[in-house]
Amino acid sequence: MALSYFLPWIITPLLTFGGAYLCYEGTEKVLEAISPYQAHAHEAQIGTVALNSSTLEDEKVASAIKTDFILSAEIMVIALAAVPDASIMMQALVLVLVGIGITIAV
Repeated sequence: MALSYFLPWIITPLLTFGGAYLCYEGTEKVLEAISPYQAHAHEAQIGTVALNSSTLEDEKVASAIKTDFILSAEIMVIALAAVPDASIMMQALVLVLVGIGITIAV
């Protein structure tokens, strides 16, 4: 809400960067499903090396948390954009309801 009030021009670039990151993550998952060998070679190039199963799981959890955070932020910004002329209280109520909905859905 603070960004939409103080820096409304930055929302579009943030959504664009967030969407690009989510596309990258999705492409990695599709590549891994189609060609696991090439996906592992790509991971080696970008420096992701799992030393043991615990490290691999930690990396997956960290990646999932980051992706979930970005996706949730994107959903919240889109919901906020749906009520641009509403009062601050109405915007807050919409964000609370969307946040609860996201939590329940996930």
